[in-house]
Amino acid sequence: KVITGSWKPKRVTSNFNSHVKVCSPISFRIFEDSKVSRKRKLWEANTSPVSLKTFATATDGMTIEHEDTKDAIAKYLTASVCPVSEIENEEFIKLPAVVTEFYKDTEFVNKSEQDVKLKASCTNCKKVITGSWKPTRVTSNFISHVKVCSPVAFKSFEHTKAPRKRKLFDAKSSPVSEEFSAANDTMTMQHENITGAIAKYLITSMRPISEIENEDFIELLSTLTPYYHPPSRRVMGSAVLAKCEHVMTALKSELSSVMYCTGQADIWSSQRMHGYFGMAVSYIQSGSLRTRLLACRKFLGSPTGERISDMFCCVIEEFEITHTLCALVTDSAATMIKAASADDSVNCHDQSDISEALTRLGIEWECVPECVKRILPVRHSCMARTLQLVVNDGLKEGTDKIQQLIGKCKELVSSIHLSAKATVEIENEAQQHLPAAASTRWNSMFSMFEAIVKIESTHRGLLSRIADELGSSFSLVAKDIAALKELCALLEPIATATARLEADNVPTSGMVLPVVIGLSKAVDKVQTVYCKSVKIGLLNSLTRWLDYVKSEDHYILSAILIPRFKLKWTSGLAEEQMATSRIIEHMDRICLDGQPLQPSEGEFANDGLFGFMAIHDRDLNSTASEIGAYLADVSTMDALAFWSTHQDKYPRLYRLHLIHHSVPATSAALERCFSSAGYIASAPRSSLADDLLENFLIAKCNADLL
Repeated sequence: KVITGSWKPKRVTSNFNSHVKVCSPISFRIFEDSKVSRKRKLWEANTSPVSLKTFATATDGMTIEHEDTKDAIAKYLTASVCPVSEIENEEFIKLPAVVTEFYKDTEFVNKSEQDVKLKASCTNCKKVITGSWKPTRVTSNFISHVKVCSPVAFKSFEHTKAPRKRKLFDAKSSPVSEEFSAANDTMTMQHENITGAIAKYLITSMRPISEIENEDFIELLSTLTPYYHPPSRRVMGSAVLAKCEHVMTALKSELSSVMYCTGQADIWSSQRMHGYFGMAVSYIQSGSLRTRLLACRKFLGSPTGERISDMFCCVIEEFEITHTLCALVTDSAATMIKAASADDSVNCHDQSDISEALTRLGIEWECVPECVKRILPVRHSCMARTLQLVVNDGLKEGTDKIQQLIGKCKELVSSIHLSAKATVEIENEAQQHLPAAASTRWNSMFSMFEAIVKIESTHRGLLSRIADELGSSFSLVAKDIAALKELCALLEPIATATARLEADNVPTSGMVLPVVIGLSKAVDKVQTVYCKSVKIGLLNSLTRWLDYVKSEDHYILSAILIPRFKLKWTSGLAEEQMATSRIIEHMDRICLDGQPLQPSEGEFANDGLFGFMAIHDRDLNSTASEIGAYLADVSTMDALAFWSTHQDKYPRLYRLHLIHHSVPATSAALERCFSSAGYIASAPRSSLADDLLENFLIAKCNADLL
């Protein structure tokens, strides 16, 4: 039976009691007895010797204060001609002091459960004021009106707050409270640590700040730390921004100690098709290659070359890396090429040359005029994008039959993906996922060819049978499978090269030249019957897009500075002498800032009397002897570990290592940051402000600085 009755906090009308007495008399009697038992226990606890002895004074004080409060309420009810039932109004008890002091005829207006308005008329001017209301708090409308209408009375009212605050301070500074000060400090510190840990979790997991209001998350926190009270969304937002500011400060501090660094720049579009300029830097520090995201800023117009150049210069000036930035890696888009060679900028083949020249002349970079400071470093193409162009051009050279085969594979995979039954059947029988080809990633096409070949090799006829069941005319015959095997053999070296050049925290620039040479040889070795045109197209495309690598100083030096490569990639004595002369030329430009060279190892290296006979001491300052000693070194250590260990033995080569190995072969690290940006700026968070997106993304991608 449905019972209806009036309700007040902790109290209801007798309708409910009357019904229970008739419907469940025994259960109601047990319930009443339990209430009596609880009251008896409470009375016994209050009248025990311990409570009477310890808390008697405090109880008497509370009783007197309670009586005074009742008298004040009775006086208010009499003066305002309000009914006695007003005492049961919950909002009446929680009206703010400023309202009860200066206003009358208060009335609550419920526009919604979340929006409660309070109306009251001023006791002085009778004007009705309306404002938002929360328990014990109202908006500034009431206070602002009183300041104008009754300034003297309001000032007296404000002075009454000071004694109350002083009493509270005196209570906190009493000897009893001092005993708990250490415990309070510990609890406060733990509370701040937990809030900071939650802020770090929200950043690294790319969760919205509103997660702090999630009921399940609050329940989890209360289970783990019952004493912890989660802060409001606004307070947590401030904590997250404080973490972001800490990352920015730590990032600028770290970059200030970097000798050479390389930038990566690209354009990213969000789900709302807003354009963002992204920039990251790579540098070698303490024997490790690090990549830091610096910016992900929204364009206020179309991403033209001039605007990209302006934004790039703005970022490097903000982080004060103008004099340490020695190279820039971008894709081959026309806007990026134009940005790297803007008419109003000075483009330098090697930014490090300027820094070295200024050092020789004794000129501080800060003394260089602003009009000269805007120098864009040399631009290197992203090798992953270049290999994409190589494959696209090579496949276009294929015959009509090869083009038809590629189209047939795409249509077959597309029709299978439209059928859940066919997809599950292939995965269950062949234990193989059949990926679709994406136009922006050539290696996805290679993965599709490879999966088709594997399925047909282990389960011949499976794809044809499924194509027949789907009513598709794109079935594969034996010649098609043979042609796909040749395509996979031709594309596999390029896929391997792409994976190696996109490696993280590895000096991939030293791999570019050996990879280019190795790709041409690997593709040329593949025996083809059906894909001869594709093979010729790939070889021609490799020559067209990557042949310049063999003559560019940056890639030559980077390859030589890899201890396990050195000059092994050269094809003869002439090429070896050319490479050696190139690196000696760059070594001669290095200024060691007057630092004393460390003596090389030898029999008398540490002998004060016979030290002049130490091996190589006489010509250690010679660049030729330094490069000769390095090339004769048989160590095959990892490049970063080798140069961290031998930086004093080969000081000039170590400088070149810092310059050239800080240049990544691809901009894959920046693309990974853009992937994180896609998660942060997802559809449910489409209203996220652009500056917050950049702050969150920088903190996320530099999480080790949190």
